[in-house]
Amino acid sequence: MNILGGKFRWGPGGYENGPSGHDGTSWKTENAWDLITNTGNEVYSITDGVVMSIKSPKTNNSHLFGTSIEVLGKGENPSVFYCNLSSIKVRVGNKVHVGEKLGKVANAPGNGESFLHVALPFGKRISSLLT
Repeated sequence: MNILGGKFRWGPGGYENGPSGHDGTSWKTENAWDLITNTGNEVYSITDGVVMSIKSPKTNNSHLFGTSIEVLGKGENPSVFYCNLSSIKVRVGNKVHVGEKLGKVANAPGNGESFLHVALPFGKRISSLLT
């Protein structure tokens, strides 16, 4: 499944190696990938589930940019955490399906390059969800 409505390149750590330079002990920062892309690219769900939380930049910690969305996976589908979003298209409690539009990539302040931060629970790999 495509996660973005445009091209991207892998951030530090690459495709299978996960993050480089992320801090913390949560899967939302440690088992995560940054996908470098253009501001405004559409972001699509890579799992079936329910939107459990949507946090604005004011409620995110200082290491996260933009709005974040956490989707609790349903059945065999893993939970997924998306961050650095704008123009959110879903609400807490909404059921989402693979390929459903979640929002757009926001501009990352002070970074110079926009990116989507996506995380999976420990032990899960992003390669299993992307085609």
